[in-house]
Amino acid sequence: MRISRRIVASLGAATLAASALTAVTAAPASAATKVSFEFNHYDPRDEILIYINGVGSSSVEFRNEGDKVCAWDGASDGGYITGSISSGVTASTKGHNSPYNACKSKNVAEGKTLYLQACFKKSGFSYCSPRYKVWA
Repeated sequence: MRISRRIVASLGAATLAASALTAVTAAPASAATKVSFEFNHYDPRDEILIYINGVGSSSVEFRNEGDKVCAWDGASDGGYITGSISSGVTASTKGHNSPYNACKSKNVAEGKTLYLQACFKKSGFSYCSPRYKVWA
């Protein structure tokens, strides 16, 4: 019985140490970047502005004429922008130097309710906006 208790105690200590290391490693990266979003409706488009550390330098846009979603990355911060609508279309600036604009489109029935979302991704972290209601 003593051997099994030692094994259990060792495994518990190793798990606790690994958890502590993960928490210490993840905290600085996530605390270093503050991301916020602002939704605006302009007929015939909707836009989500992305503020990174208080600076509005990127955006995601849905244009209902042509049912097009565009992701704009205007910051040289090592991250990238994705924009998606619920019809299954995603535009991404991943792999491109800023400034960069990526657009994708898909025909959607007029008047259909869709949901638009913007994400800023960097170093394994994703900061995503709420899903905003838009119309085709």
